[in-house]
Amino acid sequence: MVYAAECFSMAEQRTWPLSVTPQHAYAEMIRIDMDDPDDKLAEAIDHIDSKPFSIYEVVDCEEGKVRLKDFLGQIISVDQSCFIGNVKQLARRNTHLSGVLICFSGKWRFLGPSFWSKPEKKYVEKCLSAMRREHHIMHDFVGQYDDFVSSHGGERLYFFRNEREHRRWLTNELKLSAGELPVGKNENHPMAVFFEDNGLMTNCYEINCIKHPKNPVYSTTAAAENSMDYFIQRLCSPCMMIYLMKHDLLPDVMLNDMHGQEHGRRLMQDNIDFLARCLRRDITDDAVSRPRTFLLEEEAGDNDAKQPLDMFVRLIAQEKSIRSKANKEWRVVSANATTTVIRDVARRKEHKIPTRAIYEAYLALDADQIQVATLVPFVGREFAPAASALLYNVVGKGQWRNNLRKQVNEIMNRGGFAELYKWVSDNMRND
Repeated sequence: MVYAAECFSMAEQRTWPLSVTPQHAYAEMIRIDMDDPDDKLAEAIDHIDSKPFSIYEVVDCEEGKVRLKDFLGQIISVDQSCFIGNVKQLARRNTHLSGVLICFSGKWRFLGPSFWSKPEKKYVEKCLSAMRREHHIMHDFVGQYDDFVSSHGGERLYFFRNEREHRRWLTNELKLSAGELPVGKNENHPMAVFFEDNGLMTNCYEINCIKHPKNPVYSTTAAAENSMDYFIQRLCSPCMMIYLMKHDLLPDVMLNDMHGQEHGRRLMQDNIDFLARCLRRDITDDAVSRPRTFLLEEEAGDNDAKQPLDMFVRLIAQEKSIRSKANKEWRVVSANATTTVIRDVARRKEHKIPTRAIYEAYLALDADQIQVATLVPFVGREFAPAASALLYNVVGKGQWRNNLRKQVNEIMNRGGFAELYKWVSDNMRND
C-alpha cells in the first residue's frame, strides 16, 4: 500500500516529461528497474482505480468490512483495517464517511485521512445533488449529436462571425427552441462551437489562429504570434485541442528558435502532440493524436535536404529586411508561388522576380555556391543581386547571421539596450 499511496497522492496531475499520471509513470519505472515487463506490482499499480473526495453513506459494518453507498447508489466494501479505533462503534454513531477511495489489487480503502460524520439531511442532499448534476452533465449526453456530426461528414468544429449568427445556426440546424438557446456574453465576437466526445458543445472565442476553410477570421500573422496560447493558456477544451492537432488546424504554431522561425515552426509541428501534453497537462486521452510526420534535417542526417515549393515560399515570405554578403540592404515586399518582390532600399527600386526561377536556383545550388554570378543563369543579370541576397539569408551561409540580426532587432524594439544586455548575459550564462 505504500507504493499505492505514493504513486496516487497526485493522481489527477499529469507530469513531466511524458505527461502521464504518476501511477503509470511509477509502474513503468518499476518494470524498467526490475527488467520485467510483466512485473505484478507494476501491473497492480497500473490498474489502480479511484473515487475522488466525496461523502459516502454508511450502510453497515459487518464481517470486517464497512459497506458504503456513493452518490450513484453503488455499494463499496472497505476493509476495517484502514480505520483507527472501534470501527463498529464509529459506524453506529455516524451516518457518513468522507474521503478519497482507491482500489489496489481488488481491495478498496481510504487514501489518507477519512472523516466520520453525522451531517444534517439537508446538507447531504445538497452535496449529493451537486455531484449527481455534475455526473449527469459529463456522462449522460454522450451520442446526442452523433447523427448531426455524421450527416456533416464528421465535422465537429463550426465557426461564426458573432453570437447572432451562432444562435441562428442553433435554431435552424440543431432545431433548438428559444428557451434552449444560450445567453450570449460576447455578442459581436467571432466564435467557434465544438462537439465534445461526451456529447456536450463547448465554445471557443479565440479562433483567428485556427486555419480552417470555414473560419472567417483566420489570420496568418495572428496565428504566428498567438497560437502558443492554445498550449499555455488553454484557450479550448482538451478534446478540441486533440481535434485541432489531429486535423493540422494549427500549422503556424512555432517555438522561438535561433535557427529561424521556420525551423522553430517545424520543430513544434513535429513534436506537437508531446508538447501539448507537457504544457497543458489536461489531455487525458493517451492515444497519440498527431504522430511525427517528418524529421528535421539535422535528425535525418541530411543538412542539404531541399524543401518543397510551398515550404520554400513560406520561408521567403516571412523575411522583411535582409542584407547581402556585401552588407547591402534589401527588403522583401511580398512573396507567393508566382512572384517574389524584393526592393533595393538604397535605390528605391523594386524587382519582381518569378518565384519558380528562384526556387530552381535553390534546388540546384549548395549553400556555399550562392552568389550573384551563379544566380544569373536562373533569374537574369538584373535580378541576380536581389535573388542572391535573398537565398544567402534564407538558405545560404548568411542564415545564422540573418536570424541573429532579427532576434537582436526584436529585443531592441521591445526593451532597448537594457533588454539586449539582459539577453546577452542570459545566453552567456547558459553557454
